[in-house]
Amino acid sequence: MKIRTLTLAVLVAAASAQSGHADQEILITGATAFRKASIDAIVALFDSVQVNALANSYNYATSANGVGTNVVNAAGASTFKGTFPGITGVTTIRCSWNGSVEGIRALVSPGATYNAKYIQDAGIVGAGANYSKSATTQQAADFAFSDVLQSSTPELTPTLNGGSVGVVIFSLLANKGSTLSSITTNQFKDLFGNGYTKKSLLTGNSTDTTRVYAIGRNDGSGTRTTYLSSTGLGVTSKVKQYAATTTANGTFSAIQLIPDSGTGVNSDGNVIVNGTPVTDFKSTIWGNDFVGNGGYQSGGTLGGVMQMTSSGNVTVKDEYGDAVPALSGGSVDLVTFMAAGDIAANVANVKVLAFNGVTVTPQSSGAVVSSTDKAKVTSGAYEAWGTENLYYRGTIGTVTGGYKTFYDALKLKLADSTIVDASGVTLGEMNVARTPTDGGIIGPKTR
Repeated sequence: MKIRTLTLAVLVAAASAQSGHADQEILITGATAFRKASIDAIVALFDSVQVNALANSYNYATSANGVGTNVVNAAGASTFKGTFPGITGVTTIRCSWNGSVEGIRALVSPGATYNAKYIQDAGIVGAGANYSKSATTQQAADFAFSDVLQSSTPELTPTLNGGSVGVVIFSLLANKGSTLSSITTNQFKDLFGNGYTKKSLLTGNSTDTTRVYAIGRNDGSGTRTTYLSSTGLGVTSKVKQYAATTTANGTFSAIQLIPDSGTGVNSDGNVIVNGTPVTDFKSTIWGNDFVGNGGYQSGGTLGGVMQMTSSGNVTVKDEYGDAVPALSGGSVDLVTFMAAGDIAANVANVKVLAFNGVTVTPQSSGAVVSSTDKAKVTSGAYEAWGTENLYYRGTIGTVTGGYKTFYDALKLKLADSTIVDASGVTLGEMNVARTPTDGGIIGPKTR
């Protein structure tokens, strides 16, 4: 394996030196929302040079338990090694999904602090083999997927190159067992701005006397950037979100207002959130490390909470982990906003909500939504979607070797609806577009 350089900008200067190396290493990070489509595209490209019907042209390892397509599509990290079309020698593609904004930051500032951890070759024992979770190394990424534009982050310099490669569909969710059915933009803004609201406000039924609480991602997440921009709250706005702190047998019985990093313990001196350090929930991007403004790092972890039912006697805690008697007691509902692909496999265990009167329900297999629901997105009737971008640092068109070959092949594959259906919609299928900002006005492509 050649010694890889840290950025594409450096690769430009070293292009002549690279030409003598046969092997290629490519590192990808960023959004989890488009992970399934991205992995499906990479696998399809490797499969296109399959040696014969009995042998793959590549081996892989993942951070998830088990083997197979569904496992690698959901893994936080994966490494593929084999023959890639158009690239000489052995190509190693390492993926480590850390969130849209985190991915952009990793490209803008490719120092060790922001580099993702990638599975190394020692983890690949055979086709589909699981890897030893210690076999990772922090490395600087070459590419980053992002559900949001670079302009929606504080990481503005240098300007990254790349462009849109698809559309991500998001779902409005309540936890399993919830009787909520819909939410509007204004209701969402009120809920996340204050942390909780009366259930009757969302249902119109005065007999609904319990409360609904906001739960969501931290600000390194593109999903969070999308729900703040799409609802008009604003990307840099502070919110108030809760975390489930006591769970058992598919039920949560306590939730806590997420503390800032200076709080972190309750009056008994215990670390909050089931023993998970508060630093795992803190805001990381905008310097808004305030009570309630943190959130879950992982869509998978958040999705697991949304698959739980509320106990009939939930304890609501403040940022210190102490019970708030005036809020505690009875059942509660949790509401969040997630990428449809992140919840599709477990959609039967959550409650999908209509957004501004329109419902799009993820599917548990095949395309992430039905053709009928896809039409709601492509026509502009459904508003909870964003553009997926594939960014790189430097001027890839002047780089010799496999980087441009890989980029062009991947972008072409992501124009194939049979691949992108796993996460969203191809750009070619959209009949509408947003004004060129995240959460921008939706209008027809042509008038």
